[in-house]
Amino acid sequence: MPKRRSKRLRKQKKNNQPHIIALGGSVVAPDGINLEFISKFGAFIKQAVRHGHRFLIVIGGGALAREYQRAAKSLAKDTPQIELDTIGMRATRVNADLLRVALGKNVHPEIVESPERLLHIRDPIAIAAGFMPGYSTDTVAIRIAEEINAERVIIAGRPAYVYDRDFMRYPNAKPFRSLTWNAYKKLIGKRWKPGMSSPVDPVAAQRASKFGIEVVVVRGNDLSNFEKVIMRKPFRGTRISR
Repeated sequence: MPKRRSKRLRKQKKNNQPHIIALGGSVVAPDGINLEFISKFGAFIKQAVRHGHRFLIVIGGGALAREYQRAAKSLAKDTPQIELDTIGMRATRVNADLLRVALGKNVHPEIVESPERLLHIRDPIAIAAGFMPGYSTDTVAIRIAEEINAERVIIAGRPAYVYDRDFMRYPNAKPFRSLTWNAYKKLIGKRWKPGMSSPVDPVAAQRASKFGIEVVVVRGNDLSNFEKVIMRKPFRGTRISR
């Protein structure tokens, strides 16, 4: 991490409450493995750890998950949803193992497979992947927040904001700086589908709304902005809360 950023990180008092990050697979491996991003993200996290920050990172399956899900559906058109979810989960595990290697000695040596296991982890960094069919990694991150009574989850994927429509299809899509959970849920609908692409999936949105968890949506590969989120400074992105 550049020295100009590490000075700001030193101002952060040591806090035992970890940052919970749902890191999109579309950032880690959009078409192939994004080694440049993984290296820079790993350096950013390790630098932050040296200044007292802790992290719980849940990583998505991204393009790898969708490729295998498409293959399954082409091989058997009536593939059950639970099977597609399971295939997606396997992809998140591959991405999680890769990030674990990049983060080195400060990371917990095993991929977290259930939120309950976090109660016994003392390492400054822990990495989780998908662990149950029917849940995206967004929901895993929210479940982790519930388990440790965290107030906030950072969703770091491809979109820089929540938009009023698909920003990939509509260049004039309107970004939101802040939203209530009720307004957000009206935007995305109620049903979860394997491979679904939305800033926060419907199941995660329902749980976050129920338990009063704030979600911050930011672009995952904008690390200078990411630091502002970590430091609780004004940032580019969307805050969703009650």
